[in-house]
Amino acid sequence: MMLRFSQLLLLLLPLSSAALDICPGESDRYYDFKCQHGSTHRICAQLVSDEKTCSPLPWGDNDDLNDNALKLKDFWQLTSPASSTSSASVANDLSSLQRKQMCNSPNSGVHQCIDLWTFSRIIDTVGCDVAVGKHVKCESTDVDFVIARWRDGGKRMEKAIECLEEYCSKKKQKVEKKKSNATKTDSTSEPNISNNEEL
Repeated sequence: MMLRFSQLLLLLLPLSSAALDICPGESDRYYDFKCQHGSTHRICAQLVSDEKTCSPLPWGDNDDLNDNALKLKDFWQLTSPASSTSSASVANDLSSLQRKQMCNSPNSGVHQCIDLWTFSRIIDTVGCDVAVGKHVKCESTDVDFVIARWRDGGKRMEKAIECLEEYCSKKKQKVEKKKSNATKTDSTSEPNISNNEEL
């Protein structure tokens, strides 16, 4: 049986993602705590403020609100179904359970792997600057997979992919530049031994 190029690419992508950092806070649903499993949960996002209180983190700050009447919402409020009393109660229960798993797991932390569809909806609500600029941990997000797999996801995915590409490629360039500068500094700080010196 002959594989199409796109199928072959999807088979190889998990191998290329091995360099991803752990998503600190991701539960043991993925044995390595990395956002590189399945076809959707590839984005490592900060959902809680800190490990001690493990309280939900609002997405944005007051400066991010276009309308003062809007209220900042956390991940679970942004992703819960239509606002009814029962759905708010379910969202609170789910929030509490997920937060306990995040902050009390062997890989405790403030992040979790979230799926691209949810992420796309959040971008529509809070914007790219808040969603990726303040919440996504690029070094733990499988950006290459998301771009390759979801590029043809239509207009809805287009915004999310562009946002990830823009922010995460900038962060990657900064990290690579720092590493390059550190390497240059290390090589220039090595002592010079002249030919005249006895060893």
